[in-house]
Parts: sequence; structure tokens; C-alpha cells
Amino acid sequence: MTGLVPIGEMLTQEAEQFASHRQWRRAARSYHDALAYGCQLRRKGNLVATLQGNAVQAMALKSLASRARQMDGEAALMLLQVLKRLRPVRGNASESLQQEREWGSRQLAEALRERKSLRGVLRSWDMGFERIVGIEWEWQFRFQPKRAVFQTFRNAMEELAKEAALPHGRRRFGLRAPPSDIFNQLIVSVYYGVANAHTRRDAYWEIAEAQLAIASYSSQNQGRLPSSLSELVPRYIPNAPQDPFSTGPLLYQPKGSLKAPLIYSVGMNGRDDGGKLLPYSGPATDKSDLGVLSLAPH
Repeated sequence: MTGLVPIGEMLTQEAEQFASHRQWRRAARSYHDALAYGCQLRRKGNLVATLQGNAVQAMALKSLASRARQMDGEAALMLLQVLKRLRPVRGNASESLQQEREWGSRQLAEALRERKSLRGVLRSWDMGFERIVGIEWEWQFRFQPKRAVFQTFRNAMEELAKEAALPHGRRRFGLRAPPSDIFNQLIVSVYYGVANAHTRRDAYWEIAEAQLAIASYSSQNQGRLPSSLSELVPRYIPNAPQDPFSTGPLLYQPKGSLKAPLIYSVGMNGRDDGGKLLPYSGPATDKSDLGVLSLAPH
């Protein structure tokens, strides 16, 4: 992602610099700023900003989770409180799609009132579709009932928002019936992956909280690791961290392939692949798990 993401990248790098010098309070402040900035981006009212916000949050969460073992217990508890405070404002897929529905409805209504061409309407979304519009598509759009185009957009976004509120395993990818008009065929398909993007972000959030809780636990137990994540409840976290890609908790290996605690999600395929990790930017078809490798303690 470009645009606003470099600001979040800068804040995350700042946090990593403080962490490398064990300046944990400053690191916690910078991690907080990066995550809060990512949360605020979704309030700009369009999908691009929402996905950029998710990218910023995921970047900071992965960095935070990877460095949790290097922290002392006090620093880990401090950052757990940061995540707790920001959790209610991080946004979810259903809210983001409803927000996009209202923003898109305003853009579309204004463009249709002004009798814009298909290319002109698509420019409002700033996704580059206007560059591929040819004469045939323009003629199709010209003779399509504009009220029907508008209502189809609103209905489609409502359906996607409702699907996004369901657990990952119960969601349908796409609509029950594809739109018949060219505008919605182009635009609505863009939103099909929004729910999965949020679910990935949620998985990294749970993983970061669990790694911080383990760091706190370890510091108070002579370096010992918990045998299961349930040992962290309720002293360090209120509930066992749940895997948003499944119906159960996150998976935990006290000593993973690098002899470090590995906490991971089953990822998109919904199957435990033994901790084979999937990068945040990996395609939805990757047959692997989702997690973060921990850096060794100083």
C-alpha cells in the first residue's frame, strides 16, 4: 500500500529502534501511535483508507509480537493495556463495508445526478477502472436504468456487510447472484476480500496479545513458558486468545521450529499445517498457517 501507510511504517520503525535499546516506555508509545493511527484511517470513509489502516495495524502488530520475548514483564503488561484500549476502536469488516456503502452511495448519487459517463462515475472510486472502459461498456451504462444501478449497489454492499459479520467458516465469498449492470460488476467485486483482510488483522491482534502475555508470565516464573495458553487466564489476559479463522483458540507450540514459543492461526484454509507460517501479504490461496516468529531474548 502507498499513500498514508509510510507514516505507520515510520512509527513502527521508531518503536523498533526504541525496543532495540530497551527503551520500552518509548517503544510502547510508538507502538501505540502506530496502532492508533491505523485505527483512525478507517474513519476517512472509504475502502482505500480502511485497507491502509489494516495494513498499518498488521505491520505494528507483527513487529510487536516478534519482540515480545525481549521485553521485561512490566513493558509487556504496559503494551497489553495499549492493545486492550485500542481493541474497541480498531473496526471490523461489517462496519467497514457499511461505511463504504454509505460513502459509495453518496458518490454514486452525485455522479448519476450529474449524468456522468461510466468513466466519470468510476473516477470517484479512484481505483483505475476508468482506464479500461471502452465504448461498448459506455453504451451499456448509458442505457441502464440509473435508479436500478444505485439500488443494486446498496443491496450488494448490504449483503456483503451481513456476510462479513458471520464467522469465517460460514462466509460466502461474493454475492448470491452477480450484478447485471457493468458498473456494479466492476466495483462490487473489489469488496469481496474485505472480510478476509480484517480477519487476518484480527488474528495478528490476538497473536500479539498472547505473545505479550507469555512474556509477562515468563518474567514472573523464572523464564518458564506456559505449557498451554490457558495458563495465562485470567491473570494476564481475560480469555484464551481465539483464532478468528476457526471456531477454537489459537494454536500454541511452547518450543517451535526455532525453539521459541510459536502462536499461530490456522489461516485461510482453516486447517492446522503444523505452524508453517503465512506472511501477511500472502495470497488467500496459500495453504499454510498465519503467525509471527519470535526474536530471541536479549
